[in-house]
Amino acid sequence: MIPKIIHYSWFGPKDIPADMIRLIDHWREVMPDYEFVLWNETNFDVSACAFTREAYATANYVFVADLVRPAVLYKYGGIYLDTDIEVLKSLDPFLDNKAFLGYETEAIGLGVVGACPGASWLKKCVEYYENRHFINMFGKTVRTPSPKILTPKIAPYIDNEVKVYPIDYFCAKDWRTGAICKTDNTVCIHHYAGAWHRKRLSPWGKILKLFRGLATRYNCRSAASFLALPCAAKCLGYTPR
Repeated sequence: MIPKIIHYSWFGPKDIPADMIRLIDHWREVMPDYEFVLWNETNFDVSACAFTREAYATANYVFVADLVRPAVLYKYGGIYLDTDIEVLKSLDPFLDNKAFLGYETEAIGLGVVGACPGASWLKKCVEYYENRHFINMFGKTVRTPSPKILTPKIAPYIDNEVKVYPIDYFCAKDWRTGAICKTDNTVCIHHYAGAWHRKRLSPWGKILKLFRGLATRYNCRSAASFLALPCAAKCLGYTPR
């Protein structure tokens, strides 16, 4: 059974923003019987490997969590939450899994990850980052989002060791448009505060984003189908993968 421990992290000189503090406080209200552990410079050695050392040194603090997430879950077990996760319901129903995640728009999401300690797939994720540099041979930072990297590494473990839930369980939001697609299954909403990966929208893209938000309120599937059209994708400034 997955331990009732909520892990989250925050690195860098700035304080956790007030809107995220409100989300974290709400976690405690929804899950009062859980232990909450904040990982930061005081209890996680950012200089332990090249990846986190280089990410921290270049002020790319969000990427330090790419190693923190699998490392603390591998050692202690529990549930890791990104600080921009809104929790609507208790995560108790998912604790009987060996591990659980949820799909996001284009990959397996890592904003909500639950696991028992010692999982082999977590070890592989840890080893990947421990043997990788954040700065490449040309002196450029490699800012590849962890879901894109880890989805193919986690895929072989799906069903046997990892339960992956549909997008509406732990994500319920399209990071490309900001539109929320909440259903009766929704337990968490990932608000994607790390908008560094989002391209600037064109004027037409802003109109389509507004349409997406309105349409989703009434018919999520129809709105999603509309966004899949090449003309919509072009205006929104992204290319479906």
